[in-house]
Amino acid sequence: MSESRTTLDREIAVRFADGPTVAPASLLPTALAGTSRTRQRPAFVAALLGAPAAGRSAEVGVRGLTRRELAILGLLAAVLVGSIVVASAAQLFNRQLVVVVTTHSPAPSATPVPPTSRPSPRATEARPTETFDFPPPEPSTVGKLRLTMPDGWLVRPGTTTLRVEPAGGGVFSRDQQVIALEPGAELFIQRPVMAGTQGYSESTGFSISGDTYDELVASVDAALQDATHRQIRIDGVKAYRWSVPQTSYIHPLVEVAAVEWRGTFYVFVEHLGLDGDPGNGFQVLLDGVNLLKR
Repeated sequence: MSESRTTLDREIAVRFADGPTVAPASLLPTALAGTSRTRQRPAFVAALLGAPAAGRSAEVGVRGLTRRELAILGLLAAVLVGSIVVASAAQLFNRQLVVVVTTHSPAPSATPVPPTSRPSPRATEARPTETFDFPPPEPSTVGKLRLTMPDGWLVRPGTTTLRVEPAGGGVFSRDQQVIALEPGAELFIQRPVMAGTQGYSESTGFSISGDTYDELVASVDAALQDATHRQIRIDGVKAYRWSVPQTSYIHPLVEVAAVEWRGTFYVFVEHLGLDGDPGNGFQVLLDGVNLLKR
């Protein structure tokens, strides 16, 4: 031990052979002043920093903890402190973001802007509610007769017949027909009558025909002897109309009319769904007739 120390002393002496041989006069007061202001570290901090342990064993720690255990505790403490610092920084960053979003920058000083020729935008006008205009029913034609009915009335065209259903019609609504009849042809018209005392209707009827218009009118008079016969005009042309007494509760015949136009007879027939007042539905049908000139 003494030999190694002597060798170390020689080496130090050789290295500092050219240096000063006397320490500065202020070295001792400065060292004493510095050590008097420096507090002693706690034992566990000193152990964590690698200071030699006091006692018989270098593995003996503070209050029964070894240096390794103290190092692990120090590492955990460092991680905990770092997490707190990161969380605090994130919270501060979020606060700054909120402040930036909600804080308005001061308005710049008003600077007069010269007027431009651009017109100011007009207020947007509210769009009107869309409405749907349904076109009136298309006129239906049979031969040289055109029929136009009011809104809601249904016209079912055919080759020689137009069948009309009034507005709001149903199962028991009136049934109106316009039939184009050539001279000499025969037309069968239904006229149900009551049968017996049971109250049910029997479907019967009659036929009309004629080579001339007068013969056709005479055949209707012969078939409907209990009807009221009078002269009318259909679209300005002379015609005849028969109002028929009801002889059935179901589908009774109530009106018949006939007109001649351009060599064709046009016969109009109306049946009610049930026994009741015919009203003016047949007149609506006749008013919708237009006799075509061409």
